[in-house]
Amino acid sequence: MEYTDWLLTLKEGDEVALPDPYCRRTYKIVRIAHMTPTQLIADDALRINRVNGRVRGDRQHHRRIVAATDRIRAENRKAFLHNWVDGLWRRKPPMDVLEALKTAYDASMAIHSEVK
Repeated sequence: MEYTDWLLTLKEGDEVALPDPYCRRTYKIVRIAHMTPTQLIADDALRINRVNGRVRGDRQHHRRIVAATDRIRAENRKAFLHNWVDGLWRRKPPMDVLEALKTAYDASMAIHSEVK
């Protein structure tokens, strides 16, 4: 299905994904709350051009909406978890929590290496 044809199939209540302008691996998932003949209006008041899928007023980044797929949701979750782990040291978790995380990680990696 062509992109423009997909845009025409969107209706109120559908979820779409918008690339984050500062992080290539994450997307903002928004729900279409209202539609006009020329715009899709998301639940956070974001306005999207119905003809080309571009965010209105987003002149700097030229972002276009895409389908909110399971792959995009998984990438968002993965990016969240990466950021959480990266910031873990700032929260100063107790040693037993760090040991439990290491044990869980090692066990998971062992399972995944056996599958290959």
